[in-house]
Amino acid sequence: MPGHFGTLDTEDGLFASTKSSGNVGVFGNNESLDPPTGGGAGGAGVFGLTNSPGAAGVFGANNGAAGAGVQGNGPDAGVSGWSDHGAGLRAHSNHGDACDAFAHDPAGNGVLAMNDATTAPAPGGAPKGNGILAVTTVPGAAGAFGANNHATQGVGVQGNGPEAGLSGFSEKGVGIRAHSNHGDGTQSFAHSSDHNGLLGLNDAKTAAPSGGAPTGNGVYGYTAVPNASGVCGAVAAGSHDGAGVTGIGPTAGRFFGNVIVTGDIQLTGADYAEDFDLSDGLGAEAGSVMVLDDGGSLRESHSPYDGRVAGVVCGAGAFRPAVILDRREDASGPRVPVALMGKVYCKVDASYGPIRVGDLLTTSATPGHAMRATDRGLAFGAILGKALAGLEGGQALVPILVTLQ
Repeated sequence: MPGHFGTLDTEDGLFASTKSSGNVGVFGNNESLDPPTGGGAGGAGVFGLTNSPGAAGVFGANNGAAGAGVQGNGPDAGVSGWSDHGAGLRAHSNHGDACDAFAHDPAGNGVLAMNDATTAPAPGGAPKGNGILAVTTVPGAAGAFGANNHATQGVGVQGNGPEAGLSGFSEKGVGIRAHSNHGDGTQSFAHSSDHNGLLGLNDAKTAAPSGGAPTGNGVYGYTAVPNASGVCGAVAAGSHDGAGVTGIGPTAGRFFGNVIVTGDIQLTGADYAEDFDLSDGLGAEAGSVMVLDDGGSLRESHSPYDGRVAGVVCGAGAFRPAVILDRREDASGPRVPVALMGKVYCKVDASYGPIRVGDLLTTSATPGHAMRATDRGLAFGAILGKALAGLEGGQALVPILVTLQ
């Protein structure tokens, strides 16, 4: 029969004391060599139970200058805690770390936290379903801080996950911030050809405010190092199809300041053009021959051998302009890019005579169309270019080489 102590409601159930540092106040021993059965705390050396709200089943305290309130030793765990609805283990400290955990084996971890649930957490509220949830209200401190004090190897925090190895979020600040005194601030690597080493995305739908530092960017790079670059892109030496930097969009690149190029500039467009105002306020079709009016604006040609010929509206057929000068977003009226040099598709009328490759072309009486120049006296100063293809009769778009003369 087990012993019973403290049967009165006004006394301790059991009180034991010793004044020897080599002995214990209470020693509980279970000599069974069989696993526990029947649930509960069977097999325990000491079992403590309370029904008092907020109290502890077992409470340990050390009132000396050093030592532990409760010390646990075991081959599986020094201390094990379990709760059906609350915290398995809770630690508080008013003047020290709430919890210190140390491992002395390179194959073990200082702290191992695991949540083995297989269902998704309910949305809303505090973060749930985590292996570790760390929160702080201390200004300037970190919710979770990781450090590796080895001289040359290791990381402060390592994250692994099917969606992201490391995820950061901030309502008003930076999602992830990285600093280094003697290395790169951030290193990002991808080992798949269909993904990126670094993806920067800003999915806001409102315009970025004007003035101040650039904002609203997918990626923003800045440096104060002389001769360095805010953003630098490079490809492997043997990669002939890749680009150090690629821009995609209606405006693929924008530069405020000088541009220095140490290699060739390759343009896939076919002509050198410039934007001009239109005198009649109307648009002009690509391929139309244009002449100057008295005010310096352009209109379609309508007279043969017109010495005011300015060029051809580019963009017709398969040719697109390589360079467009004087483009203005705030233009008050319609403007068109006119090819001043290079290859362009031009509207021609062969009813004035068949056109052969290499024929000189000039303006015609057909609005916006060129024709073969046959009168060299009238053609002086009115030549538009040379035909790059022939046309026996009728009207058509023909590729020409613009050589105003």
